[in-house]
Amino acid sequence: MITKQHYLLWTIFLLLVALILYRFFSSSQLTTSKEHIQRTVVLLEDNVNIRTEASEKSSIVTKGKKGEEFPYLHQEDDWYHIALPNNETAYVTRALAAMSYEKTDNLLEGKTIILDAGHGGKDEGATGKRGTLEKNLTLQTVKNIQQELLTLGATVILTREDDTYIELEDRVAVSKQQWADLFISIHYDSALTSAAKGITTFYYRQKEDKPLAKTIHESLIKRTKANNRNFLYGDYLVLRDNKIPSILLELGFLSNEEDEKRVNTEEFQQTAVEAIVEGIIEYVHK
Repeated sequence: MITKQHYLLWTIFLLLVALILYRFFSSSQLTTSKEHIQRTVVLLEDNVNIRTEASEKSSIVTKGKKGEEFPYLHQEDDWYHIALPNNETAYVTRALAAMSYEKTDNLLEGKTIILDAGHGGKDEGATGKRGTLEKNLTLQTVKNIQQELLTLGATVILTREDDTYIELEDRVAVSKQQWADLFISIHYDSALTSAAKGITTFYYRQKEDKPLAKTIHESLIKRTKANNRNFLYGDYLVLRDNKIPSILLELGFLSNEEDEKRVNTEEFQQTAVEAIVEGIIEYVHK
């Protein structure tokens, strides 16, 4: 005779088996897609030295131009190993180059990413000398990132889609409700001194958050050429209470006239978005 207790135990067992199989096949699909990712290394400046080995002391094979791309082979410390047109290989420093991905593939398929536009509604955040409201700029940036991520197959969820005030706890709750993989909060900074400028990235947990912070921050600095304020520990509720890899980006100082003008340009927005997306791809496929 099958009792209610037996039925319940059997149901739980079947659910656990289904969950294990789902995780297994999801992982298998990700591994398979990773093997087919087309990656290139793009040079960020002119007259970049391309060397025979991963060392500043090695011989220079040739010099590359800004925007020039080479097939990516692998990464060796702070160097990219690249393929040259003559079927030879060489090395270029990561400080002067960035990874680029073939965006026609669903590189982020199966990944759920939460994008958090800082502030909103009655909470305006920082206000620039030129009148920029942080709450408006964060939403603009988040929507630009969303569009890029969607083209790569990711499921993207915004903590707010308009000028609405959202409690910090409710922002964190979104990632828990959606079984998300990453949480990225976008902000623009302000300081008492107008001299402060540049990009800062914050993380809370060393193991879970710091690798994501490092990857995206380095991508941002290389791409935007902004003042590097580093990736740092930050005790913010949206990071502290999140159980998934989470970071908070401060993309510039609205209290600095130069930064405020810069972050409002289409060029900066496009470059920053590309850098963030490429950082996400690199982190996911490491």
